[in-house]
Formats: sequence, C-alpha cells, structure tokens
Amino acid sequence: MTVSEVIELSALLLDIELTDDIRNNLVRCYNFVEQELATDYFPILEVDKFFHVEDKIYYKDFSRKPYMLKGIQDFRGDSVSFRLTPEYITLIKNYHGGTFFVKYYYIPDTKELYSTCTYGAEYISILKYGIAAEYCLANGDFEQAKIYNDKYKERIKLKGPKKKK
Repeated sequence: MTVSEVIELSALLLDIELTDDIRNNLVRCYNFVEQELATDYFPILEVDKFFHVEDKIYYKDFSRKPYMLKGIQDFRGDSVSFRLTPEYITLIKNYHGGTFFVKYYYIPDTKELYSTCTYGAEYISILKYGIAAEYCLANGDFEQAKIYNDKYKERIKLKGPKKKK
C-alpha cells in the first residue's frame, strides 16, 4: 500500500477534497503518525551485519535510523557487551576485525506521496484515524481531533501493541 492510498482514505474519513496543499499536509501527518507508531506502539526490528569491526560501530553506517539498540551478537551468536556514545557504539572487548549482528528498533524514513507504507494493510485503520486526528489538530479543530484521536488509540489497543524486548 502506498502513502497516497492511505491519504485518500483519510481524506474520505475527513470528508475533504484533496488539493495539493491538503495532500501535502496529510503526507506530513502520515509521517508523524508512522513514526509515532514505530517508536511508541509497534516497534520495527532490524538486524544489520557489520564486517571487520575493530571496536566501534558508527550509527551512520546502519541501514536504518536506529532509536533503540536491542543487542549485539558476534558471529557465533554470543552476546557482546557495548557502550553507547552520541556517534557510535563502542564494543567493550577488543574483537580485532570481527563480524557482528546488531539488532535494533528503527524510525521509518520520511515518506513521500508515492512511497510504500512501512506498515501493512492491517494497520490502515490505525493510520487513517491517526492522520485524521493530526490533520484536525493542525487545523485547530480540537473537538474533531479528540474524536479521531480516541478512535486511533482504540484501534491501537485492538491491534495489541508489540512489546519491545
């Protein structure tokens, strides 16, 4: 499913006509909701493999934008001790060019109108109500924003948020 398709469903829910400005605003709302879902309710796990690591793994070298590290394992599957710094992860032991698997939760990249959604079709209802709530809030319609936000939260509860492990 594309962002455009979710935006169209949100516009139907809001009973608004999609102009270029409204479409752009809804895309911004989509990105906010998707990132909120990823960081607060339905975390997305990624595993990156790093080769020939001496003692540091730089965040800039990750395939995605990490926000919470789950763990690091060496090539044998053993857990590796580490310390976080603002720019990189320091491995506690000196492994001398080892291969490591880093598990982490990530924040989805900002999407454009025709990007593919990070979440599948089973999240459409959650996304469209979240987008509607954000759109109403941004436009000062606080009563409608609350109504849509309540439906958004209700659908999140029904879906049953994943636990961060």
